[in-house]
Amino acid sequence: METWIYTLPVILIISLAGYANNQTGAKVHEHLLLAVTLPEKALADERVKRLVRRYSVCNRICLVITLLAVLPFFLLLSDWISLWLAYLLLWCTGTLVAYHCIFVRFHRILYRMKQREQWYVGQRHVLCVDMELSRMKEKLPLPFYFMLVPIIVSALLGIILLLTERDSTLLWGLFGGCLLGNLLFVLLYYPFCRGKAKTYCENTAVNLACNRAGYRGWSICLFLLSLSNSILTAALLLPGWEGNSAVFYTYCLLSALFTLGAFLFTWKWVVDKRQHLLAGVSTEDFLVDEDEYWKDGVYRNPQDTRTLVEKRVGYGYTYNLATKKGKLATYGVFFFLVPFCVGLICLFVYMDFTPFSVVVQGDLVSIHAPLYQDTFSKEEIEEVSLSNTIPSGKRTGGAETERYLLGNFQINGYGKSRLYVYLNDAPAVVIRLKDRTIFYSGSTMEESLEAYELLRS
Repeated sequence: METWIYTLPVILIISLAGYANNQTGAKVHEHLLLAVTLPEKALADERVKRLVRRYSVCNRICLVITLLAVLPFFLLLSDWISLWLAYLLLWCTGTLVAYHCIFVRFHRILYRMKQREQWYVGQRHVLCVDMELSRMKEKLPLPFYFMLVPIIVSALLGIILLLTERDSTLLWGLFGGCLLGNLLFVLLYYPFCRGKAKTYCENTAVNLACNRAGYRGWSICLFLLSLSNSILTAALLLPGWEGNSAVFYTYCLLSALFTLGAFLFTWKWVVDKRQHLLAGVSTEDFLVDEDEYWKDGVYRNPQDTRTLVEKRVGYGYTYNLATKKGKLATYGVFFFLVPFCVGLICLFVYMDFTPFSVVVQGDLVSIHAPLYQDTFSKEEIEEVSLSNTIPSGKRTGGAETERYLLGNFQINGYGKSRLYVYLNDAPAVVIRLKDRTIFYSGSTMEESLEAYELLRS
């Protein structure tokens, strides 16, 4: 059941986000259609309109197919975390690739049509600069020191967690995520809030207002996201919350949704504000045809020193792959994610398909499982019993799936415990030691009873 709860929102978000992202290309925005710059006569051409209608139909078909492709996951794989993760990652990759292929196909058709019909707009290879704007742009965003406040708060949280000696993997993971998130927001501050100013028209006041909307809007967004991240993490690190996994996963999901929503809201606000400021202002002399730098929707302009530029299709910004930073950010993420995802799948395959076992050699007892092992002498055992149920508790480290519980837990009535338990009908062997309690159950009833007799003897 937990698999449904946490996976369904992710699937719906990715499917709908991919569809909505592609559909923005079907709307005319500043003479752009499917990331191709077109004049008014081309936008009114019936061939172009038919092409856009076909593009929208293909996007809708892709949305239906991707949602149907999720059914095997829920019907067959949800109990096996390794198969669940592998299928989910393949589905996400396939969904994003499918939407991108649809866009590339229709973008190329429209671009070839533009070249054939000579539908060129504005100037080419021209750089327009407002000198007053360049001089004033440093004063437009919030000062950088605002971003240091959440970093200091998150660092203090780590010190408090260290001093209180709270042994919980989830709590340290929560702190690490908070610190990394705040560092990411700091890194985004410079490309979003200190990048090259853009000239839209001859009026310096309008240019300043348009750039102020972007710089100020994004700097406030990043500051508030970073600050709220630190405050919410501080609330979860307060004594009394000892790492409930359901709360942890819910927090991660809601944080991701909140961050995504904040970015989309800020982007939409900046775009609407700019369109409002430019309404009634002549921008034709400053319109530049840069289609040759936007092949397949990917920006490669060696003449542009900006690392981040506004997307032509979709929401937010994209990297300029003609710059070293743009290449490093794009390919670096790719080369990090692929080995990370493959390694994660291999780890969970190992955990899913390696059985728990009890081995007795003379006076030593060893319990083996993926990533965890306990070895103790028979003299350390204070009591061995069977239990048909596992008391409630909180996981402080390890894995908690729909098939098994593995790792460190705080179990009500037992305190610090190590669990090697399959969630089936087999009873659990409860081994009380001086400093901890171990719960063990085999994958079958016979394995559990055999381990019980072995330990009791």
